[in-house]
Amino acid sequence: MNTLNRAKQLQNRTKKFAVRVIKAFARLPKDEATRIIGRPFLRSGTSLAANYRASCRARSGADFISKKSIVTEGNGRNAFLVRSLSRIRAREAENGRIADVRV
Repeated sequence: MNTLNRAKQLQNRTKKFAVRVIKAFARLPKDEATRIIGRPFLRSGTSLAANYRASCRARSGADFISKKSIVTEGNGRNAFLVRSLSRIRAREAENGRIADVRV
């Protein structure tokens, strides 16, 4: 698989991830703790696709590296927020209210 095909494949995967994040956000419980974590989760999860797309349109090698580091940072943020939401889900399960927040 050449570089262009891999880039397009990753663009599609990040776009699908953004859609899954939106659907997961819509299923979250409507309490304060979840709202505080959920909104950054929504913003970060959807911006991942946009940032990756921007990195593919970089004007130079240095610009590509800079934009790609934004994608990497966003990916780490998403992982943190997913773990946080999973903990909230576990807490909800303990309280008898289970929210499906799988991404």
